[in-house]
Parts: sequence; C-alpha cells; structure tokens
Amino acid sequence: MARRKRPEEQSNHDRWLVSYADFITLLFAFFVVMYSISSINEGKYRVLSDTLTNAFVT
Repeated sequence: MARRKRPEEQSNHDRWLVSYADFITLLFAFFVVMYSISSINEGKYRVLSDTLTNAFVT
C-alpha cells in the first residue's frame, strides 16, 4: 500500500505586499491630514466653485 504524499507547504513570497499596502495607506492618510489643515485661498475657491456650478448647470 502506497503512502500518501504530504501536501507541500506553500511559502508565501508576497508577505511584503501587506507591509507595503499599510505604508501606502498611512502615507495617504498623512497627506489627507496635511491637506485638511492647509490654508485655503477663498478667492480661488470661489472662482472654482462658480466655474463648476456653471459647467454642471448648463
């Protein structure tokens, strides 16, 4: 009677991808926070807002 073969253990070579994804997520969160606390030029914001409003209304 033949012995059963043991299933080969698969080595995961993509473990670095989890760390990389965590790093990218943290970097994204950092820039979102930096953007949210930056000062906004209200004049430029008003022009952009009016332009977008006119573009989507017509």
